Amino acid sequence: TPSPAGLGNANSIKSTTDSTLQFWQNERMELFQKCKNLESQKAVLEAELEERRKEFGEEKIEMMQKWEDNQKQWSLKQQEMIRDWERQKKHLVEQFHHDKDRWLRARGIPELQATDKYEWEREKDQIMKNWKEETDILTTIWNEDKEEWTKEKKLLLNTFDAQRDRFVQDKTDGMVTMESRLEAYSQESELLKAEVAALQADKARSQEENERNKLFVLGATQALDEWRDLIANVAGGNVDLAQSFVTLATEKEIEKEKAQQCMQEKELLTQQYKQELTLRKQLHNTLEDIKGNVRVIVRVRPYLQREQVPVQGYDEGKVDVADGMTVTVTTATAGAKGFDFFRALSMESTQEEVFEEVRPLMQSTLDGFNVCIMAYGQTGSGKT
Repeated sequence: TPSPAGLGNANSIKSTTDSTLQFWQNERMELFQKCKNLESQKAVLEAELEERRKEFGEEKIEMMQKWEDNQKQWSLKQQEMIRDWERQKKHLVEQFHHDKDRWLRARGIPELQATDKYEWEREKDQIMKNWKEETDILTTIWNEDKEEWTKEKKLLLNTFDAQRDRFVQDKTDGMVTMESRLEAYSQESELLKAEVAALQADKARSQEENERNKLFVLGATQALDEWRDLIANVAGGNVDLAQSFVTLATEKEIEKEKAQQCMQEKELLTQQYKQELTLRKQLHNTLEDIKGNVRVIVRVRPYLQREQVPVQGYDEGKVDVADGMTVTVTTATAGAKGFDFFRALSMESTQEEVFEEVRPLMQSTLDGFNVCIMAYGQTGSGKT
């Protein structure tokens, strides 16, 4: 008896399953290699980031040391200038006393006459005046030097602060960039790990399916052998009848396999339907959120009978719906004034048109969201 078509179909399924397993194994190896490369890049980036941080710390310490050295130099310079000024002052005082003693010794008398005393007072005043002028000059020079030193110190401090801030900003930006790249690599690594896990799950499912196919092929082979033997015994050597039984058995197995495939497709379609339903809910309610959580819709009621006929004491008025979003009220005294709404319904709007504005909210309610619709207006204005 020739080999049944079911055996060829089973062998084809086995071959397809083996090739699929080989494909997923190759994909898994490529993803593992990508993960390994990403881990290496991550390690390099971490080492580079740590080195940058170390360099930043060393440069910060060096800049702080320079700043302290400059502070010490400025203090020493200030002290030196103060000592110079004290020495000059002391020298002027000593010179004054020396001139006074020399002047007294030149006259040779302990008691001064009135004329000499007047001359001495005049010379003393002149000496004191000269000494004061020299002191003022030295004070001015000292103040100018001090002011210049203060400006120089302030300029150096500003320069140092600017350099420090620029250095800190550059290093901070570099570290942020490195951390961002490191985070991106980490995320990509996590995604690849998730893909590897999914591939491993697919591989496990493929292996289970392959085992089921092998069992199916084995069972089909044994069943066909049994049918062949049974049919041969029943038919008593009638080859055509035996072949007919084999064909029927083969078609039965094929139909059984098709039924299994239909069940699998049904499960797949059911899963896809649930995913699409979830996506539809998300998109629908996202659209509703974009429209706004609070929306005001106005419906202009028809004129009452007393409003259609001019009444004494009332200004004639007119209400128009301009573009479906704006209501224009025109009066004789105030003129035309527009009011904007999310939606404006005219007097001619039907109940169906009103319902179309709230239909999406009904869908959100069925999707499980809380919705509130508040109708406000006078009696007979169309709230229901």
